[in-house]
Amino acid sequence: MRDADDRLDHVEVAVRTEAGTWPPEGYQIVPAAQRVGKMLDHAATSLEIPSTRGWVAVVRRRLLNPQASYSENGLRGRVQIRYRPAR
Repeated sequence: MRDADDRLDHVEVAVRTEAGTWPPEGYQIVPAAQRVGKMLDHAATSLEIPSTRGWVAVVRRRLLNPQASYSENGLRGRVQIRYRPAR
């Protein structure tokens, strides 16, 4: 079981796209200080998405900055990121 400090230092993340969800089941635990774009890149590669140019990452109708960390984006706990072409 993770303690309170560990929960603050990590985020549980799933990335949802039109091509599928990464990870395929559940969530991946990543450091809260990690850049959001790292997981988005990993998801796109794993889901064999040829190009994500012009895509946006959204959590609860709020655009994320992929160059910033989860903490800098105000994310904590369990997060589902919608990753899709900009409209």
